[in-house]
Amino acid sequence: APLPGGRPRQLIANFNNWKKLDPRTLDLWATILKLRPSLSLWLINMLPYPGPEAALRSYLEGQGVSPSRLVVTDLLPSSTHLVSKLQARLFVDSLSYNAHSTAVELLWAGLPVVTSPQRKMTARVGASVLSAAGVSELVARGDADMS
Repeated sequence: APLPGGRPRQLIANFNNWKKLDPRTLDLWATILKLRPSLSLWLINMLPYPGPEAALRSYLEGQGVSPSRLVVTDLLPSSTHLVSKLQARLFVDSLSYNAHSTAVELLWAGLPVVTSPQRKMTARVGASVLSAAGVSELVARGDADMS
């Protein structure tokens, strides 16, 4: 399914549950978006209500990023979700709680995933998945390498 808005966008994405988002991850995304003005960030709202979308837009705006560069869609149909997610150029992992099965699915579908391992086990899973998949070059050496 094409994204809303009718115009193609260059997208980075994070399809993790929004509970995995933290201020460092939001700061990282804002930095990436400021450094690359042609990119937009695509998130999926997995909640049965609007969720924190307005707060995320406000946070990005406070960081100097136009809120229009945040694309939020509802859950995608399971029969087409992987093909639809390939509209993104790159999956940028959450820092404090990495993608687990999401990373495996996306790599299998052909979408590159970048991650930066942290101290907690839940923040090192992405690096383990990427290493096991033979793409350890996508494991950043630190947060700064992600931008």
